Amino acid sequence: MDQLTQDIVLRMADPATTNDDPLWKSDPVVQVVMLKEIQSNKTNQSQERKRGAVSDGKHYVQVMFTTQLKDIMEQEQLQRNCIIRIKHMTCNVMQEKRLIVIMELDIIGQHSEKIGNPVSVDTIFSGGGGGGGSNNEQANPAPAPSAATTSKPSVSKLPVQRPAETTTSRVASTSRAVAPSGTNAFNENTPIFQIEALSPYQNRWTIKARGKLFSCVFMDNSGAIRATGFTDAVAEYYEKLKENHVYYITKARIQVAKKKFSNLPNEYEMTIDKGTIIEEAVDDDDSVPMQTFQFKALSELNAINNDAIIDVLGIVTDPGESTTITTKSTNKQLSKRDIIIADMSLSKSRLTLWGKQAETFNGSANPVIAFKGVKVAEYNGGKSLSLLSSGSMTINPDMDEAHALRGWYDHEGEKTVFKNQTASGGGGGGGGIKRDELMPLRTAREMDYDNGTGHFFAIRALVVHIRNEGNLWYRACKTCSKKVPDGGNECAQGHTGEPNLRYNFNVAVADNSAQGWFTVFNETGHAITGQTADELAAKKESMNPEEFDIMLKKIPGQYFMMNCKGKQDTYNEQTRTKYSIMNIQPVNYLEEGLKIAQEISSLDGSYHH
Repeated sequence: MDQLTQDIVLRMADPATTNDDPLWKSDPVVQVVMLKEIQSNKTNQSQERKRGAVSDGKHYVQVMFTTQLKDIMEQEQLQRNCIIRIKHMTCNVMQEKRLIVIMELDIIGQHSEKIGNPVSVDTIFSGGGGGGGSNNEQANPAPAPSAATTSKPSVSKLPVQRPAETTTSRVASTSRAVAPSGTNAFNENTPIFQIEALSPYQNRWTIKARGKLFSCVFMDNSGAIRATGFTDAVAEYYEKLKENHVYYITKARIQVAKKKFSNLPNEYEMTIDKGTIIEEAVDDDDSVPMQTFQFKALSELNAINNDAIIDVLGIVTDPGESTTITTKSTNKQLSKRDIIIADMSLSKSRLTLWGKQAETFNGSANPVIAFKGVKVAEYNGGKSLSLLSSGSMTINPDMDEAHALRGWYDHEGEKTVFKNQTASGGGGGGGGIKRDELMPLRTAREMDYDNGTGHFFAIRALVVHIRNEGNLWYRACKTCSKKVPDGGNECAQGHTGEPNLRYNFNVAVADNSAQGWFTVFNETGHAITGQTADELAAKKESMNPEEFDIMLKKIPGQYFMMNCKGKQDTYNEQTRTKYSIMNIQPVNYLEEGLKIAQEISSLDGSYHH
């Protein structure tokens, strides 16, 4: 035991140990006492990871070995009971659980047996202080008990008030306890139906299911069913159901599912009305499973059919801003937010949130999010994602894939240049601009923008000049992208933290018909300058004004395909049209040359390719 670093595991698992503690760089020596491969939902088997536990002879703690250790794993050097020196590790905290992520190690030697008689740190730190996972594996796990039957669950008797009535389950990253309301109408003799057995032909039935997500989807170990409530039920009982809590439900109406509104593999759905009884199960015996995912890598999006419903796991690289649109069908205003997520397939994609989720979304600290039920759509030649009302998002979920993504991003992914699956032709947060949609700039400037909402148009133009007046950027909140005043760290919405810089400047663009000034925002500014606002600001700090101005004048001179918007604006009783570039992509000169030659050929028949 002398060769192991004494008492190091307790310090690693202690919630009081911060990420800047010298412990993480102390190169401790420990023994691997448990090792297992992580079963991934993805088809890419090259991203091999292992999960296990390490011990100092007295205590053991759950750890994850990341893909950076691929060579060691392929050579099968990492074995159970081997002695290792940890060269690089970090601690992920997700849902108040700590997981040690090991990214670099040295194999000191193999050992024939476990050193000492270590016990789990969970016996010391309650609340998952060292468990770091949903599996809570033991170093010497006992055989699993047989699955519990759901036919006659044991239910506690509760005080009588009135039955709870509800219709929706709000998705939240943290769940709050719900006091069971009303008389518990269920006892140990209540027969429990499996969800897969429900049909309109049963009159008396009770299911035991877990509330999963908004618009009320319940699941048990046989399947899932969508539940819907309307009008008064929504207003009165919106808060009652909580994600991943278990409930008894009875006296709801079963009807044929409207597949237009649900992607569940169930022919029926449930309607909750005033006669429905829903009570929280105080005897959650784990017979009702937690939510499951079938994640697709973002690199696979272009191969997935439009309108497909999938699950994705991504880390937020841009939280976007909450904006308001007017829907065509109802003419009502609706909040939306376009965020950018990335994953270990080195790809990123735009994902749209709607309604309350768009308004309240907190994207600070680059959270890892598991999305269930997102719709794939074509967007200007690329693919984008949209979270359905029947879908859910779980922020920083306690699952192996999320821990691996977190560790990878913090170690190397943050510096990665991701391939944009939403843009087929370049940067700027969009792209795939179709050539037949292009118009001369003069035509665009002559359009009538006096409609209250403006118009979108596409042009091919040269960036002639960047206006260097004041700053080309602003201090932005990392959570909502709102402006943070100079000298402060709090935005208008009350979010705090160190801000970053986001582009907001004007450029002159021109084609052979006209010239005009356009406003540029962050993603588009990055595409034009070839660097982030933080990087350009750092260069400005190191130069005198004349040097910076000279450098800035060298940036223009490139042709781009641009999706733009024009909108009338009135200020001090003067009305003018403002133009902005929404997304941008460089011109592919070879492709454009061939298309122009083909157009010439169609006129005189002289071109042959």
